[in-house]
Amino acid sequence: MTVKIEGVGSSGDGLARVKGFVIFVPGARMEEEVKVRVTKVSRKVGFAEKVDDDSVEETVIDTEETEEDEE
Repeated sequence: MTVKIEGVGSSGDGLARVKGFVIFVPGARMEEEVKVRVTKVSRKVGFAEKVDDDSVEETVIDTEETEEDEE
């Protein structure tokens, strides 16, 4: 998923929020938009790693359904 880094934690990890859930992303900087892979989830927070565009398998979406949903 792609997330926007909204803050930086005390250890320097980027912080993003997904549906109110905090995700820590090591190596991410403030205001950066990054593709991440969630690696661990606890009760209150999640942890993710940055991924390259080439290593992410994209999900194919049927564009006909998408266009109908938008109308």
